[in-house]
Amino acid sequence: TSYTACSAGSYGGGMALTVSSATVSGTSYTSCSANEGGGVVLESSSVTVSDTSYTSCSADNSGGGMALYDSSSAIVSGTSYTNCSASGGGGMFLYDSSSATVSDTSYTNCSADYRGGGMALFSSSSATVSDTSYTSCSAGEYGGGMALYDSSATVSGTSYTSCSADNSGGGMALY
Repeated sequence: TSYTACSAGSYGGGMALTVSSATVSGTSYTSCSANEGGGVVLESSSVTVSDTSYTSCSADNSGGGMALYDSSSAIVSGTSYTNCSASGGGGMFLYDSSSATVSDTSYTNCSADYRGGGMALFSSSSATVSDTSYTSCSAGEYGGGMALYDSSATVSGTSYTSCSADNSGGGMALY
């Protein structure tokens, strides 16, 4: 399945889930855009994503590739976020007690105007990240690869290569 040049004025350029659950596999989101969640947005929902690509997806606000809100959860594996951008969380954005388990995934050339070029977690959100790479991701303020604010993460077997932030935490910022 592919979503190409899909857009939404508010939420989820490619797909929006509200109080729902879904399994997404072997899917591509290319040049999708929205205010929140250029590729996909979840509100009080859950998703399992595997072998999927988010390429050149963008959000005016948060989550160029994917945005999770209101205690949403995601299990992501074997997925790539490439050239995705947003004000916060260029690849992925988690907010308001949302959670993600991310493995064998790549964030490449993703950017955020402010925080979390690859991934951003805010407001009591959490993530477990393993065997994942952040390459050439950037942020205008904090966390070129990953930014956490009032949130937590367990990270293992993960690399941050050539990531940068204008203020602090080129690879990762916790504040």
